[in-house]
Amino acid sequence: MGSDPDQQRVAARAAARGVSGSTLTYLQAVGAGARREYATAERLLAEVQGRNPTSADLVQYRALFLCLEGRTAAAQDAVRLWPLQSKGAALDPDFTAWAADEACGLQEGVSAPLAGSSSIPGKK
Repeated sequence: MGSDPDQQRVAARAAARGVSGSTLTYLQAVGAGARREYATAERLLAEVQGRNPTSADLVQYRALFLCLEGRTAAAQDAVRLWPLQSKGAALDPDFTAWAADEACGLQEGVSAPLAGSSSIPGKK
């Protein structure tokens, strides 16, 4: 998800100094996810998504953490709301394939990706 121990230490120090913002909150979410604090990770990502509503990565990571926490209905809701929030952006095809797997129970209502698109930078 784009973080390492050094970055987590910097983020913790920044938060202790009262720094705030989407990048810091995202890094805190990544750290929480790494510690398997999935509810905290999802809550923090929801905050970031509120400020960045068209980021496919955020909704996908939220759905992942909700699934890992066993909250498949909430994960389904996050994915179902995506078309309303995205202004036409597609979910990543790899995420769509994963979400359609019965392991998480998101078979229905997962947005189909647009042909030739991906939310992964540099990937089409």
